[in-house]
Amino acid sequence: MRPSGGGFGRFIHGTAVDSYTILPVRAMSSSVKMSIAVLVLAAVAAFFLWPSGRRVSRKELRAMLDQKVDHVWMASPNQTQDAVRFFESGGVYIDLDPQDSEKIDRDVILPLLKDLKKKYDAQATVVCTKENPGYARGLFVRLPEDSASHRRMQADIEAADERFAGAILTRFGDKWLAIDALNKDEFETLFHEDQKASGTDSSSGSR
Repeated sequence: MRPSGGGFGRFIHGTAVDSYTILPVRAMSSSVKMSIAVLVLAAVAAFFLWPSGRRVSRKELRAMLDQKVDHVWMASPNQTQDAVRFFESGGVYIDLDPQDSEKIDRDVILPLLKDLKKKYDAQATVVCTKENPGYARGLFVRLPEDSASHRRMQADIEAADERFAGAILTRFGDKWLAIDALNKDEFETLFHEDQKASGTDSSSGSR
């Protein structure tokens, strides 16, 4: 049976947030998508407050992501696999809509990972459970050491995002990049909900 609890929901709903802690932040490249960034950033702000009430800095957020990947996601009993081989062999990165997962993995995520590997020698890893090794619950890319490469990688991800009818979600640490995706329906639902909340015309949200 297909595991539940993946995709964007992994970062917003239930205990999944507690297990990951860091929400991905969109690599935005179009004004149409900007309101989605507001939703995501608002969720980030809600979760990242020290007990003193002080907001966590971007540097601290990057460090928190790296720490979670190293000490939670990559730790036993989780199972890690090379992401490119995983997707080429038919592995699935769990998404909210099972009907779209395989297509997004094959047509969007896999080409992006291959491109990052070719340009930056960036190794991508998926995290699964031993019980369900064919279903990934996390996708992380090891970043190059120089920050200039990080900026170029973000530009490449933004370009891939522009070609995709849904949305590619990212969160950069200093060592790791977390990647997720929304399919077209998920993206438009969030966009329209934000349009309703802001009182603007939701019909302008179609891509």
